[in-house]
Amino acid sequence: MRRPQLISRALDDLHAIAQDARAAPKRGERIEKRLAAIQRELQSMDKRLRKMSKRIDRNVEATRSVTKAVRSVGAGVERMDSGIDAVAASTQPIEPKLGMLHASVHPLAGGLSQLRSEVERLANQLERNGGGGT
Repeated sequence: MRRPQLISRALDDLHAIAQDARAAPKRGERIEKRLAAIQRELQSMDKRLRKMSKRIDRNVEATRSVTKAVRSVGAGVERMDSGIDAVAASTQPIEPKLGMLHASVHPLAGGLSQLRSEVERLANQLERNGGGGT
């Protein structure tokens, strides 16, 4: 009885192999379709990565330009700062001189006021005496 069981098992195995062989083309087609879909997705991702790489390169270049401009502005500010310091240092001696000038001119204002009053008095006196007019 062993032989019929062995033959039965062998036939069952052959049947399973036959079923797998018949299903293999369908599985192969599904695998090929999945591989084709994966290939298309990879191509799409590659395209997007190239675009992103170009954008990143442009942003890096723009950042370099901005950095260069900022450094240039910084250098200009440093020159202005040192220039302001130089102007402040050069005008420092002027302040005491302005004080001295004010002290000299201020008394003149009072003298001008007196002179004006004197001129008005003399003009009035001339008019009274008949010397003013045509």
